[in-house]
This record gives sequence, C-alpha cells and structure tokens, in this order.
Amino acid sequence: MNKALQILVVDDDKDNANSLAEIFELEGHMVVRAHSGKEAITAFRNRNFDVAFMDIAMPEKNGVESFVEIRKFKPKARIYMMTGYSVEGLAEQALSQGALGVLHKPFDLSKVLCILQAVTPPGVIVVIEDDPGFGAMLREMLAKHGHKAELARKNNEAAEQLKSTVPDVLILDLGLPATAGLEVCRALRREGLLVPTIIVAASDGNGSELTQGNTTLISVLTKPYDPAILLKQLEGMAA
Repeated sequence: MNKALQILVVDDDKDNANSLAEIFELEGHMVVRAHSGKEAITAFRNRNFDVAFMDIAMPEKNGVESFVEIRKFKPKARIYMMTGYSVEGLAEQALSQGALGVLHKPFDLSKVLCILQAVTPPGVIVVIEDDPGFGAMLREMLAKHGHKAELARKNNEAAEQLKSTVPDVLILDLGLPATAGLEVCRALRREGLLVPTIIVAASDGNGSELTQGNTTLISVLTKPYDPAILLKQLEGMAA
C-alpha cells in the first residue's frame, strides 16, 4: 500500500537538509532540497509535493512567511514546520494558518517516518452501496481526502471490479445487517479475493462473530456513523 512520495525538504543548513533527505531517499521516496524560503516557493510553483518539511528560522523570508505564501497558490499543501529554536510565536502562527504540525530539532526520526506513512492513503477503494446518493457522497468525501474510490451497486459488479482493479480496501454497505455483509465477504473469499473490508451495516449485535469469522474484516460501522471515523480508520491503515 505504501508508495514513493514526492517530498520537499527546506532548510538553510545544507547538512541538516541533506541528512533528512537521505533518510527519505533510503525509504524509496523522491526528495527535492531547498535552502531558502524563496527556493521553496519556486519548488511548489513548479511541481506538486505530497508533503514538505520546512525549517522555520531561515534568513530573509522565514519558514512561516514562505508557508503562508505557498498556501495562497497551493491551498492544499501539506507542510510540517521544523525548528531548533524557541520560536513559539512563529510556530503558533504556522499552525493557525494550517501547518500540519511542528517538529522540534533534534526530532525522533521514527516519528518522522510514521508521518510519511500517514501521508500515504490507501490506493484504490471499492465502495459497494445500493443507495446511489449516499454512494456518490461517500466517493466524493474520500476523493477530497486523497483516496481514489470506485462505486458498485451490486455484489456481482463489485466482484468484477475486484478482479480487475485489486483495491486496497472494500467498503461494503448494501443496507443489510452485519451478518449479511459477512456472507458477502465470505463469497469474495471463495473467489480468492482477500480484500481488507469495512462493513457499514444495521446493528444486529453480531460484531464479535464478524471479527472472529473473517480475517480480512477491518471493522463494522453501525449506521448512522460519523464519516470522520471511517477516514481515521483508512489513515490508520497507512501507519
């Protein structure tokens, strides 16, 4: 499920920039280095990045000023700020403008690698949903959060799509109780389609049977559910 990310590392200390970039490259990611706020802005104008790590304390145009300018033409830019100094005011300003977080140097590299895993969404999600309105809404919500979703309204449609696309996640909602959803999962397993599955179903008190009876089942969401819970589960799969 992991993919090579496009990462921008911005630090006026070239040794720090190279050290962090080399770690990312060893993990298989593509890294661009920038050593000033101006270079970072130019880099974002020329290409898209999955995530950037930007030092706050840089001469001329600091990291926060650069971040604010980047967000004007790339409002969805995902940027973590880095600092080795006491610059709480600037850090708070960055967070208020939409920065994903502040990393304090020296930082735990394992934490940074976890951040990269969280940036990577599941590749393809197949949604089986017999309500076309809700299915379209769910697909749009997933797309806004960086997920590619395909919609099917019937079991046989889903089976064909799973054979051709091999998705990372299946979201199953046929207006059925959870046990009926489990039968769909079992049918897919008989076809050799072992796809991690989230069932959206009416409550029937059989959640324990579901978790024990199907090793590909991630969870059961009982209607009505908060879509944020679904997004959190998908993000957790990448961690």
